[in-house]
Amino acid sequence: MAPKQPLIACVDDDLLARDALQGLVRALGFTPVAFSSAEEFLQSERLNDTSCLITDLHLRGMSGLRLQSRLAALDYRFPVIVITAFPNDRVREQALSAGAVCFLDKPFTVEELLSGLRSALHGRHGADTRSANGGDDAERPPRQDARHDQEPRTEREGGNPPCSKC
Repeated sequence: MAPKQPLIACVDDDLLARDALQGLVRALGFTPVAFSSAEEFLQSERLNDTSCLITDLHLRGMSGLRLQSRLAALDYRFPVIVITAFPNDRVREQALSAGAVCFLDKPFTVEELLSGLRSALHGRHGADTRSANGGDDAERPPRQDARHDQEPRTEREGGNPPCSKC
């Protein structure tokens, strides 16, 4: 039996952005599942199977930050990556302080997303993201702040500033 790939939930209310994100996550070797709203994700049968959540910040209905807060209140502990086309430092700090492992400004590079996913899943599974999503939770180390293998591009170079938590 082939190892089970991590399930990456992608929440974005923009159809084109959601489809592009889902395709990119699939191309990176993960199993994506896409949702058009936070509410749809929270009501999904895939919620308990989720290894990592990538959510847009600005959504119709419940925002990405509110989704992150709601998941914490419901005691879901999978890592969260927040993405946005409208970045600001206050919201970035809010997301990271609430436990997001990464905050990416759109447009982000494939390398930035892959690095964020590796950091998120490494903290959850204690292994490189290419490893199987296996083992029981008792064997997994506690979530930790992981650093990128390579530094993302700086704002001056046209990229995101490094996340303090990924």
